Amino acid sequence: MHVVFVCAEYSIDGRPTGGFGTYIDHISRSLVAAGTQVTIICDGDRNRIFTSKLLTVIVLPPVGYSFAKFLHTIPFKPLTRLVRFLQYPLGFSLAVTKELLRASNESIDVIEGGDFGSELLFYLLFRKNNYPPVIIKLHTPSFMIRKYNREKNSLFYKILEKTERISLLRANSVYSPTHVLAQIVEKKIGRKISEVIPYPISGKMQKKVTKRDKYTILFVGKLQRKKGIFILLQAFAEVLDIIPQTKLIIVGPDTLENGISVKAKLLERLPPAIYSAIKFVGPISQKRLFTYYRKATVTVVPSLWENYPNVLLEAAENNSPIIASRSGGIPEMVRHNREAILVTPGNSVSLSKGIIHLLTHSQIRIKLVRAARTRLQNELSPPEIGKKTLIYYRNVCKENKEAIPVQNNGR
Repeated sequence: MHVVFVCAEYSIDGRPTGGFGTYIDHISRSLVAAGTQVTIICDGDRNRIFTSKLLTVIVLPPVGYSFAKFLHTIPFKPLTRLVRFLQYPLGFSLAVTKELLRASNESIDVIEGGDFGSELLFYLLFRKNNYPPVIIKLHTPSFMIRKYNREKNSLFYKILEKTERISLLRANSVYSPTHVLAQIVEKKIGRKISEVIPYPISGKMQKKVTKRDKYTILFVGKLQRKKGIFILLQAFAEVLDIIPQTKLIIVGPDTLENGISVKAKLLERLPPAIYSAIKFVGPISQKRLFTYYRKATVTVVPSLWENYPNVLLEAAENNSPIIASRSGGIPEMVRHNREAILVTPGNSVSLSKGIIHLLTHSQIRIKLVRAARTRLQNELSPPEIGKKTLIYYRNVCKENKEAIPVQNNGR
């Protein structure tokens, strides 16, 4: 079997990536280990191809990349946002379509992409038949990101949500890592979700117990409202009142909320005493990130909404105790007082109490780490998830061997 993944944010040259890029890295490794041929198409500044055994990575610049790069030099905010949209997702989707249509005579059995950004939009519109089947794995669609980030329903989001809807309706099959997101999308889009298969862990379990910093909280993720970053800072102020020596490390890129830097908004609200206890690291490679997991006393995931946060998997693999909000798919991943401490989403008091409890009870931290590692190894190992994914792919291929007219109700 030959599987093609389309993922603009897939990590090349050690660059930081997001949750979907991490998933593509882990699942592709799982499939290659099972003897499956895998091709990954990702975004970059120039055409490149990397090949090793069964894995090929094709790097494509978006169509119109050079012109967009020139327009970026013009200091006009509305133009900058327009250029970004034309470059991604539209320009990247066009580049992907050209590559897939060029390779249409090659032996491809399955093409998989994500929901956000509709990276397979133009291919779904221009392909001539239903084979190879196109599969979309849900991550978090833009209508949910806009809702929890309190973004305005701008023209950008209106177009993005429309294109995502078209892609979801025209794909041969759609599946999800969590039941909760499957139910939300089925209700919102009216598209049946065929299967629920969680993300695999990386398989790189940290066996050696390292010495951890005392009273250190780690947050990993984009600086977004939906990630609970504003609630976290409120909770952190409450933690400092009880344990003044506590430190907070924030790892992840800044983002814009209605055109304004989220980091700038956070800094405006921080009193000097709190600011001095916080370290903003920014986006870093996975190798560097793992050193932070291994030193932190606890890892916190205070999100208002999450589908299937890789942070939980990474923290558990690196022996970091977890505090997370009881939101989205998180309760499907970890259970309260068993693999993690779960708190009420959007509630700083609940979060601060959970953090203080875990910071001051080392035996509970040890118990949670052991339980989380055991569950991950038993249920989310790369071979196990790889096997389930291949079975799903084969079933989709079998269903689509006979040409079925492509749905047009997504337009």
